Amino acid sequence: PPTPPAAQPPSMFITKVTYKSSSAEGTTRRFVVEEPYTYAGLWDIVAKRFELPEGALGHLRYTDPDGDLVTVNTDEELHEALQLIKDVEPPLLRMQLHVENGKDEGNGAAAPAVNANAWAGALSDDRLSTASSDSCVVVTDPAVETEKLEQEAKLKAEAEALANARAEEEAKQIAAEIEAKERAEEEARAKAEQERLQAEAEAAAQREEAERRAAEEAARVAAEEEARELAAKEEAERAAASEAARVAAEVEARELAEKQEAERAAAAAAARVAAEAEAAEAAAAKKAAEEAAAKKAAEEAAAKKAAEEAADRERRAAEEAARRADEEALRMEEENERQARLDIARAQAEEDAYHRINALVKMGCSEAQLRAIYAPRLLAHVEEFKVQAAAEAELAALEQADVSAMSEPVVNWEAAKAEAEQEQAESVSSQIDQGRVDAVGDLAAKLTAFYWEVNPSSLAKVNQLVADFANDEEKLNSLLRARYGRDLTIIEIGGAIQAEAEAIQAEAIQAEAIQAE
Repeated sequence: PPTPPAAQPPSMFITKVTYKSSSAEGTTRRFVVEEPYTYAGLWDIVAKRFELPEGALGHLRYTDPDGDLVTVNTDEELHEALQLIKDVEPPLLRMQLHVENGKDEGNGAAAPAVNANAWAGALSDDRLSTASSDSCVVVTDPAVETEKLEQEAKLKAEAEALANARAEEEAKQIAAEIEAKERAEEEARAKAEQERLQAEAEAAAQREEAERRAAEEAARVAAEEEARELAAKEEAERAAASEAARVAAEVEARELAEKQEAERAAAAAAARVAAEAEAAEAAAAKKAAEEAAAKKAAEEAAAKKAAEEAADRERRAAEEAARRADEEALRMEEENERQARLDIARAQAEEDAYHRINALVKMGCSEAQLRAIYAPRLLAHVEEFKVQAAAEAELAALEQADVSAMSEPVVNWEAAKAEAEQEQAESVSSQIDQGRVDAVGDLAAKLTAFYWEVNPSSLAKVNQLVADFANDEEKLNSLLRARYGRDLTIIEIGGAIQAEAEAIQAEAIQAEAIQAE
């Protein structure tokens, strides 16, 4: 059999390259690469995106399905990496950039590191550190400190808004590039189809012209043949008439002399004709006998072949029945094994759900919010979790009171100031945490109902998406609109939707357990 053609890499693919230098936590760039694929072209794009110094040396790496880190330095190695993503939609290749010869200080990679360190310094607690026993106590102005914190929060918000805007711009650019590529491919297919139809029309016209010429040539040849036959017939008639006249004259001249000779010749001719007729009858009888024998042999061969075919059909039917019986037995065995695994996975999923519910109760999540996420049978122990959380809080308060009663009241202005600021931060954090719990519950219920309607196979991703986009639902909506043409604004959390979300959540937990196994 002919060798099947080798699988072709995708016409375009998305690349995410991560660069970690010695002075930065890491920077990731995303871009689209189109044919032709060469390592030199890919390296030029990476060097420009990360603003590497001219002449910088390095290499790219990716993680293969076995979990090994594979280095790419040639076109062949790049094409081998693309073969791993040819069936992925969209085709995405994740790579790591490693720069050699002390060239790790590229402008594009250093900038994110500086911003990250700046935020780390802005949010650190170094300003709350206590002075040594030999130094004096310095009390900062609360107004100045508050203004400084407000400026830091404003800078952080502006940085996050800029990062979100860049991410959305890159997503729009990639979508536009993909749309342009698809439009070009569609135009190329339309042009090829038009050229094919035109070629077929020209071929049909050529065939019609050839058939017309062939018909004209056949008519001409037939006319010439008919004319030749008519001339030959007329010539034969003239020759026959002349010969008849000559023979008649000769016969009339020799009639008396040759009468007896003619009679003898006629008798001899009659005997010859009789002999020839007898021979012809014998040959016809022999041919009829041979044809009868051949017909009988053919009938016997056909009967033998039919018997062999019937036996072969019976054998194949028996083999097919045996094969189906084996397949049914194997299917039943696999079904029993799958059911056993599902039971184990369901028990593990329920235990994991109890742990998560306990954690949410400790965070202050209400029972209504829990009902929007979990099935009623999983919430049977919510009251026990609340009692346990209250007991732990009461025990912690008693322990704190005992510690306060045992120690002498010592005025430490710096520690008191730090404690006051800490209590204020915890108060704000508690309010924020409660708001996050409410948002997480609503977002999980909406996502569950949304995926159940548009793509049930993605229900297992709900928990991860809630964790990634709990603080940026608008970005999640924009990504959903780009993928499905609709977003979470069509979902309303009500009684019917809540009941459906509970059933879907149970199925999602079971799917996660099976996937983990």
